[in-house]
Amino acid sequence: MKHEEKAILILSDMEGVSGLIDKRLAYSGAPFWKEYGRHLLTEDINVIAGTVFSMGIKRIYLSESHNMGKNTVTENLLPFISVLPPHSAQTNMQGRNYWEHLYRDNGVIGAIMVGCHAMAGDSGFLPHSWDSNVFEYIKVNEEVVGEIGLMAGLLGYYNIPLISVIGDEAATKEAVNIIPEIVEVTVKRAEKDNWISILTPDAAHELISKKICEAIKNISNIKYLKFKEPAKLHFKVKKEECLSSIEKDRRLRIEKQIVHIEASNFLEAYDIFWDCYLRMIMG
Repeated sequence: MKHEEKAILILSDMEGVSGLIDKRLAYSGAPFWKEYGRHLLTEDINVIAGTVFSMGIKRIYLSESHNMGKNTVTENLLPFISVLPPHSAQTNMQGRNYWEHLYRDNGVIGAIMVGCHAMAGDSGFLPHSWDSNVFEYIKVNEEVVGEIGLMAGLLGYYNIPLISVIGDEAATKEAVNIIPEIVEVTVKRAEKDNWISILTPDAAHELISKKICEAIKNISNIKYLKFKEPAKLHFKVKKEECLSSIEKDRRLRIEKQIVHIEASNFLEAYDIFWDCYLRMIMG
């Protein structure tokens, strides 16, 4: 049954969280992650959710995608945030039908990505595309994309715009290149010799709140991303042995370390991509 009340979906990662300047803060299970990194992410999410709520949208969903999820301090999240199963909005780990239900039946009018990093091969703080140990690059219709582009494409299939991206400078530039109308929120910048320029937490949260207000007000002017059909998705793996678990899949064409997926639309191609990736990492 379709829900008539409007909702916003928050999609979170960790590398681009404001104030997070040490990769140990993003390592799930590590002490720095537990005692500090999770709190930084939780605060960013609460600022977004509180701002959206104040703008009159009372239904807010959260789907995490970093490692195995559970990177927030759950008891500190604002009570009106509905926490979805980890990765459920970003991957097919809950099944393709979950996408259909979430994106068609829940009144989602826009999505916000927080904690974003740039794609593999780009600059910025800890850039990669889904898995730095597996993918050298990912392309859709011959264009290199990262997680931002892939998620924008999934949302766009359901006519939902990605209205804001919060992360480091390389990630927000990537987002603007894909969706020129998007509201970008740059909270840090990677410099030379491993230096990082960041906003203070207060300044970062003030900026996030201001920009999310702008995104909600201008939501009707932000276009959703539609990949041309039929869709072609291909990726290159870093190690040929990654392909042993998928080499007999008849939906694929494999040339050396490059896997080609051709499908009638992006949703189908993205679904196959996740089937491949999950088999590659699970053996």
